[in-house]
Amino acid sequence: MTARQLIRVLIRRWYVVLACMLLTVGALNLATSVNGVYWTQVDAVLLPPNSTNSIEYQNASLVHFAAIIERELNGGSDTAKKSASRAPLYGTGVRNGYKITLPNSGGQWSSNFNRAVLAVEVVGSSPERVDQMRVEVLARINDLIRNKQQSLGAAPRDLITVLESPAQPVIRYAEGNQRRASAAVGIMGAGIAIAASRLVDGALNLRRRRHRAPARVAEPAPV
Repeated sequence: MTARQLIRVLIRRWYVVLACMLLTVGALNLATSVNGVYWTQVDAVLLPPNSTNSIEYQNASLVHFAAIIERELNGGSDTAKKSASRAPLYGTGVRNGYKITLPNSGGQWSSNFNRAVLAVEVVGSSPERVDQMRVEVLARINDLIRNKQQSLGAAPRDLITVLESPAQPVIRYAEGNQRRASAAVGIMGAGIAIAASRLVDGALNLRRRRHRAPARVAEPAPV
């Protein structure tokens, strides 16, 4: 279909274009009226027991223990494979919640878990809400680490401890790019208007041709 033919279709099916434009305007208002969210990130760093030499202590053991904790905190689901993503939590559409991951420093084709750290991201509607969730999540991490070691009979001096880094995390306000969102909605609306107009035009033309076609008279059966 040439550009001239497409313009004729859009003019002929103007009501379809108008309906798509109204829907696009509504989507634009919705996209530009969404407020931003508050977000923070903090690391729960697992430290070796005070009774051991931190230099000689096997880091692999700490990483393995951190992986166990991460899986239990996430209900048994394996989120480690997804933790290499650099997209922040609010970038995935979450507006109120948190995420706990074991950082993956590997590339696209392989994973590399070499840090005994649980990365915590928190998203909320207010700084107070974000800070409250951060405290609650870190308390859960500390409680689970301590209880799991105590259930194995570890002495207090042999317990793995947790260090929050940074000690005073910064809570930032994250706001989406409204110009980019508006452009995306506009392009999508235009594409839908063109596709819908062509579909309606083709269906109506086909129906018109069928109505104009002469009825076929059945020939008498030979005697």
